[in-house]
Amino acid sequence: MTFSPAPLDADLVVTPDWLSHALSQGRDPVTVDSVDVVETLGPSALKIRMKLTYDRPRPDLPDAICLKGIFAPSLRQWLDGGAQQTESLFYRDVAPGLSVRVPKCFYAGLDTDTKNGIIIMEDLVPQGATFMSAMSPYTPQQVRGSLEQLAALHAGTWNLADEKWPWVTSKMAGFTSGAISADRITELMAGERGELLTPAIRTGEMIFAGIAALAEREKGLEKVFVHGDSHGGNVYETADGEIGLIDWQVLTRGHWSVDVAYHMAAALDIEDRRASEADLLDHYLDRLAAHGGKPPAREEAWQLYRESFPYGLLMWGMTQRVEPQIVNRFVGRLGTAAMDHDSFGLLGCA
Repeated sequence: MTFSPAPLDADLVVTPDWLSHALSQGRDPVTVDSVDVVETLGPSALKIRMKLTYDRPRPDLPDAICLKGIFAPSLRQWLDGGAQQTESLFYRDVAPGLSVRVPKCFYAGLDTDTKNGIIIMEDLVPQGATFMSAMSPYTPQQVRGSLEQLAALHAGTWNLADEKWPWVTSKMAGFTSGAISADRITELMAGERGELLTPAIRTGEMIFAGIAALAEREKGLEKVFVHGDSHGGNVYETADGEIGLIDWQVLTRGHWSVDVAYHMAAALDIEDRRASEADLLDHYLDRLAAHGGKPPAREEAWQLYRESFPYGLLMWGMTQRVEPQIVNRFVGRLGTAAMDHDSFGLLGCA
């Protein structure tokens, strides 16, 4: 039987036959006897937690796995944009060469016709891991752990030639000509999500101006691989208190400050961010150097950090498929950081 490496049928990928085929890639043939679906999680890419039974002991494979892919027809634009293929390629090609803590991946398949990608990872829940969310308390100490992981990512991909993994591209400029208009962002920001923000930065026109300025700024700066969606909900904490990163669909080439500003502002309560961000940036710069990156002088780094908040504000200002309480919290935090630091003024937009 011939199987797609990344089917669009969620019912197929939980069958013993397909899982046996997928998990046999690159290792001795695998026979999955039975599958018990433990949990399915959305709302975009589907995460399916399963318990597998093999025909014989498999010390090279876990019994508890988590499969991730896109299966809903309504998410065609996600597939066309390459999000799920990007994540599969990250786990297949990039992650093995980095010291970033991510779930162990046992299969990463891509279908070039449908543009779907599927990954099969270890299920961290039975191991005692906690997956954070926008509503989870997140402390400055935990941010130190996540900044360590971002520093490992950035330093490990410092100024790579464009020919190295050419599917990782700069996406900043494309945001202003993408699937959502400035007028639509203005409509969204006029609602509850923008209540904490000044009228000047609640418009799509201003947010797009900030993104255009960041895209122009990017041309003269060193490039790294940027996680691209480094809010607190894409972080997990192991039973031992170690921080790891998940959800690599928005991986891009860009400047490290975008990840750092986005993460600190989105993960921390506003007062915690104000009180700790200077020390946390120093910690990040120290860890970036320790991992082999080349951080700029502290004053320059602080300026780059202060300029970078419009990116995260765009990401959540345009979000429409997530619960309002989560969107409102992230927009409020990111927009407040942009106001605190006069990001749009520093970028020459206001």
